[in-house]
Amino acid sequence: MAQNDDLNQALREFETTLADLESACAEMMAAPATGPAEQRLRQEIDALRGKAAALSDTGRQALARVDAAMARIRAVLGEEDG
Repeated sequence: MAQNDDLNQALREFETTLADLESACAEMMAAPATGPAEQRLRQEIDALRGKAAALSDTGRQALARVDAAMARIRAVLGEEDG
């Protein structure tokens, strides 16, 4: 259970950090780009947002699989006890 709680806490912290990053990026992107360096940074930020979203989704999927595996283990252990 502690491992599950740790995963949930890590996901919450990741999502909070991601929201903070998106807010900062939105502020930065509201300013007009003045050159190719800024445009490149904006493209990199967009790519990183995509990767962060994919990582968040992967984390949720992993958590669901861990939960399912724990349920199966509990079921097997319960059957052995009975």
